[in-house]
Amino acid sequence: MDATLFSQAAIEMRRRIITMTSKAGSGHMTSSLSCVELLIVLFSQFIHYDPIFPNNIFNDRFILSKGHAAPALYALYSLAGWIHEDELESLRERGSRLEGHPTRRLPFIDVATGSLGQGLAVGIGEAIGLQRLDPQPHVFVMLGDGEMAEGSVWEAMAVGAKHDVSNIVAIVDCNRLGQSGESIIGSEIETLAKRTESFGWKTKVIDGHDLIAIDEALKGATSSPGPHMILAKTIKGKGYPLSEDKEGWHAKVLNTEELAKALEHLGAAQNIHLQVQKPQRHVPISRKPSSLRVYSPAFQNPTATKMAFGKAVESIVSQDRDCMVIDGDVKNSTMTQGAFVSYPAQAIESYIVEQTMMGMATGLDVVGKTVIVSTFAAFLTRAFDQLRMAALSSRRIIVNGSYAGVSIGKDGASQMGLEDIAMMRTLPESVVVYPSDAYSAYALLHELYSLDTLSYIRTTREPTPLLYGPLAKFPLGGSHIHGASDADQVTIIAAGITLFEALKAQQELSSQGVAIRVIDAYSIKPLDCETISLSVHQTHGRVIVVEDHRQQGGLGEAVLSGIAGDGQVFFKHLCVHGIPGSAAPQEELQEHHIDVEAIVRAVRGMV
Repeated sequence: MDATLFSQAAIEMRRRIITMTSKAGSGHMTSSLSCVELLIVLFSQFIHYDPIFPNNIFNDRFILSKGHAAPALYALYSLAGWIHEDELESLRERGSRLEGHPTRRLPFIDVATGSLGQGLAVGIGEAIGLQRLDPQPHVFVMLGDGEMAEGSVWEAMAVGAKHDVSNIVAIVDCNRLGQSGESIIGSEIETLAKRTESFGWKTKVIDGHDLIAIDEALKGATSSPGPHMILAKTIKGKGYPLSEDKEGWHAKVLNTEELAKALEHLGAAQNIHLQVQKPQRHVPISRKPSSLRVYSPAFQNPTATKMAFGKAVESIVSQDRDCMVIDGDVKNSTMTQGAFVSYPAQAIESYIVEQTMMGMATGLDVVGKTVIVSTFAAFLTRAFDQLRMAALSSRRIIVNGSYAGVSIGKDGASQMGLEDIAMMRTLPESVVVYPSDAYSAYALLHELYSLDTLSYIRTTREPTPLLYGPLAKFPLGGSHIHGASDADQVTIIAAGITLFEALKAQQELSSQGVAIRVIDAYSIKPLDCETISLSVHQTHGRVIVVEDHRQQGGLGEAVLSGIAGDGQVFFKHLCVHGIPGSAAPQEELQEHHIDVEAIVRAVRGMV
């Protein structure tokens, strides 16, 4: 290790950090200054990465979980020659690759970070996905001591130790201070060390500004099986005396006069180049097979969509060795257990840690795995931030939310996913589907497999009749119309469990001389707006949406948005209001007025 070069690089890196944040007029200067030495030693001595081929599966991986320290990472990239120094002047500007927090606009960044507490789970997913390679790449995650208050960090630590993730190294920048005051651990690093050790991580405490100590700690962590945790005691604002270890400087930058004094204190600019080693092998990350065989099994009548989902998972996993299934300790309910039994090397039990489960899925996707994540729809809500960050990272993950809606019955309100469609619809570029029967569920999971974006399939607990056959097609953005005629007076739109209530209502009203048509809107996002608009027009603007979901953000609001501007529309929305209680499934549908009787009444009220 060239300590003289690295000391000079630290000074130059600090010059660039304070200069770029000052020019930008905002940014997290002091949090960036505290981790300079850590980044220099890590990238110059231990990370093997080819910036020309960021898609190389043998690249080591780095995640800046404390994403607000992005200026430090950008400064390092400029010293390594990965970006030009002049680009630092564009920090936080519109259209710049150097955003306030890291994003995938830079090819060397795997995931967007900045929502604290998430990077370690992503790193664990990456590490698991790389473990079978030879030589085995390492994954390095830098966290801040402030985010060690996040429960998701400790969830990830527990899962990482449980699964013996040996090729991950976490580095905590312990600079004592958070945003508004002292962090949760303050200066008690030894206390933190005892906690991390108790979670099964090999822990070492070092001076985070001592180049030799950093080098020795990383040598130990990369030469022995982990998981490893390095707790580095640092000084927030290091290099600018007025801000060192001072409160009130978290998001503060220097004005022109302060900048001049700071640069004078640091000394003249230096032409420093840091060399990052390249990996020994170059193999591009491969993605899924170009096509899958989709031969649906024969399902019994009735069959729950969760059962068909489980069969489809097995079908995909059997054909794609890079497909991984993660379940949150409900595999015997979500029906992924078949994949766990038949293909254990492609299945990961995340236990009851939904946030970590989603983070791991993101990391696995980074290293070329196709990931299917499964849990109860209600429990996905606690992982919404991880889902949001996965979407901001343009990651490809298939999410199954099972046991959705009041139709699960007697388990009660805490188990009823009633917000999931709204949650998933809001995510950028997401796809949301809700199958009604076994054949549509089986086909739709295969449709989602073909995507390169985040997607969601909603499955139900209760068995439902078979509506379709094994050859039926379910293109995304499509729908199926049941019983259309020129005499139709009302369009009923439903998906999933309520589709059958709508079909019962159709039959009952037909016997009374009232013709209606029913649309199976299995693709909620994208929605088949063309078919729906035409149908509403043909039924004199009368439309009823019935769904086992809250009013806000579900199928009803998707339909309203889709037909806005189509002329006069008479709209009725049957959905779940209030707080449900325990009851039998059909009693739940009746209680919340989303059953056949409620639909018949609504139609009668229109015609």
